[in-house]
Order: sequence, then C-alpha cells, then structure tokens
Amino acid sequence: MFGIGCLAQHINESYSKEAVEDLARGWAVKDLDAAVDWFETLDDGLTRGTGIYELMKIWSAQDTEASGEWLADLPSGSISRDM
Repeated sequence: MFGIGCLAQHINESYSKEAVEDLARGWAVKDLDAAVDWFETLDDGLTRGTGIYELMKIWSAQDTEASGEWLADLPSGSISRDM
C-alpha cells in the first residue's frame, strides 16, 4: 500500500503529482484538519501547492469563511497560496 511516509520520500518528484492530488482529496473527505496540518509541514512548492489546491476545493465548499481566512494567512507570493 502506498502510504504518506512513502509519498514523503518522493514528494518533490514530478511523478508524485497524481499521488498528492489523490491523497489530498481522499484525506480531506475523511479528516480535513489532519490533511491541512500535514500539508502545512511541507516546504512551499508545487507539491504543497497541489495538495492545498485539492484541499481548498473540498474545504471551501464546506466552510468558505474558514478556508478563505486560512488561505489568506499564507505568505503573499507563495506557490501554495497562488495556486
């Protein structure tokens, strides 16, 4: 089984994008807070941005205000925020 630990070892590789998208979508449905917490631990970049993008699709539909406030608190100009 492909787990978070395994993904973390390959997090910045171009081939991990689909796994990151799947992880974010699935995790957000089951435990949004834990998913957000984990993606916050990653360095800013395309992988973190991809995950946050997927999380925001689900989170913003559930709680527009809280998700918008969290997103606004990300550093201006960061990939994670701009995606």
